[in-house]
Amino acid sequence: MNVKVRLHRRNFPYGKTWRSKTYSTKQVEAYAVQEADGWLVITVITRYF
Repeated sequence: MNVKVRLHRRNFPYGKTWRSKTYSTKQVEAYAVQEADGWLVITVITRYF
């Protein structure tokens, strides 16, 4: 079986404060594999900057 994991990344405007620091951007990364009827997401990582 040859499984290829794909990375899907997207940045969103955020503009919120957490622990006295303001973050303008929220980045979401989803690692997924394609199956016959759609995508199966393996993990999601969220970063703020």
